[in-house]
Amino acid sequence: METTVKLNNNLDHLSEIQREAVIKTGEAIGEAINWFTDYPRHTDLSSLKDVTIIFSDSLKGVAGRAYILQNKLIYNNNMLEENGDDFIGDTIPHEVSHLIADKISSRRESSHGLTWKWIMQNIYNLTPTVHHNYNPQSSVKSKRYEYFCLCGTNFYISKGIHNKICNGSLRYCRKCNTPIIYIGE
Repeated sequence: METTVKLNNNLDHLSEIQREAVIKTGEAIGEAINWFTDYPRHTDLSSLKDVTIIFSDSLKGVAGRAYILQNKLIYNNNMLEENGDDFIGDTIPHEVSHLIADKISSRRESSHGLTWKWIMQNIYNLTPTVHHNYNPQSSVKSKRYEYFCLCGTNFYISKGIHNKICNGSLRYCRKCNTPIIYIGE
């Protein structure tokens, strides 16, 4: 399941920890905008105020992702729920730093390059680390859902695909090309 929100949207439908994450994202972006107000080179960070935040249950082993071109951040909802304050204090600035690094860097560099490291150290006063230390096994929901086809083939479907089917999407048997049917967990 995914929950999508913009920074200035109504946050009532979010859990308390998700609201805190959205607020922290806005604060982190605000810190960067304030920091670069007097930056010698013109740096327009105003588009960051319109960032899309997605809380996803389907990220596996990854705490978050920044999609630069789409101005989008995806947070692993399970890791956020399990690691609250650590996630908010470390992962959110980590992901926001990716968006900022792209805006201020005049050259192409790796996603955890010098600009990203500089932002982590100088704006957020954090040690730039590439990997989190959360327990990925506890955040990965490996539940499988059993489906079958009229030709007798059984399928074990991931939670993400199962949710899509529940929302009206059809999946077909590779053998006979007829829609598969849910049996149960």
